[in-house]
This record gives sequence, structure tokens and C-alpha cells, in this order.
Amino acid sequence: FDNVSLKGSISYAPTENSNLYLSISEGFRSGGFNGFGGPDYDPESMISYEIGTKTTLLDGRLNAEASIYHSQYQDYQNTVIELGGLDSSTQNAGDAEIQGIEWSTQFHISELMSLGFNANFTDTEFTKLDPGAVSLRVGDPLDNIPKYSYSINADFDFNWSSSTAGFAHINFNRQGPSTVTNLTFAPLTLESSGLNL
Repeated sequence: FDNVSLKGSISYAPTENSNLYLSISEGFRSGGFNGFGGPDYDPESMISYEIGTKTTLLDGRLNAEASIYHSQYQDYQNTVIELGGLDSSTQNAGDAEIQGIEWSTQFHISELMSLGFNANFTDTEFTKLDPGAVSLRVGDPLDNIPKYSYSINADFDFNWSSSTAGFAHINFNRQGPSTVTNLTFAPLTLESSGLNL
């Protein structure tokens, strides 16, 4: 498979410490084949629109970014569970949309300590289905995409001695529920969180 994907963006800086931008980009994922004589699947294409801002406040101590995005997929490649859950294959399910909002902040409390918070909310759905996508319905969410996620982090810099520097990083993250839809099985909801040191 071959493809040329394009991307364009414009930006505007209302102040020295802030920036607004708009971008439009294309995406592409190659097609392929399933094992054991299963049918081939076609390439997947996508076009995404994003508008966002980046800014620095409080004399450079606070960095913040936020964006809203909307992506449209054609020939979305979806994994289908088969043979009572013993096998899976990839098929072109149809058209789909993914949209959401995400933001990131990092606050430098001092030269030795900073705190950060990142989060996103995502909404997905199939908007049109191919005749072969019998395990889905229009309006179903896309598989394995969490509805939200967020993380909180803290960084500490210190000196072990006058000649040896050290640092500590603490991070907590949580991932919201996601679903796997197949009309021949009961819905499955997954949720996870973690603490990293």
C-alpha cells in the first residue's frame, strides 16, 4: 500500500507568552490479510481537525496547553472476536468519529519542585457500518478507547552531596472505562489506575 498524507496548520500569537493554532491533518493505516484464509481488509483513512492554545503564565512558572479535536475515519479497521472467543480477525467496519478535549498543566512551585496535571475526555462512535459488520450497530463506541484518563505528577530536585545531584518523580494515572462491543457477547467494561514512583 502507498499513500500521501497531508497536514496544514496556522497559528496566531496574541501575546509573547501565548499561542493559538488550528490544524488539519490526514492519516492512513495500511490494509492487510487475516490468517487461516480469512478475507483481506482495506486501508483505513482519517482526517482530523484540531484547535488549541499554549500559554505561559506567572512569569514562566505555569505552562498550560489545551485543545479540542474531531477526527473522521473511513473504512475503520475493527477487531472482531470469533469462534466463541478463541479467534479474532480484522475487518473494515465502516465510518467512525472520535472527538474530545485534552489539556496539560505544569506548575513550578520553586526551582526544585513542580507539579503537573494532564487529562482528556474522548467520545467515539460508529456513524456508518458496512454490510459485513454484523457485530456492531450505528452509534456503538469504538473498542478499547477509554472515555477519559488523567495523571498527576510531582518532580523534586535535590542534592545528595555538594557534587552529586538527585531527583524524584512521582506519577499517578487513572484510565476510565472502555468497552468492547460484539452483539454475540455481553458488554465488557475495563477500568484501570496506577501509581508510578
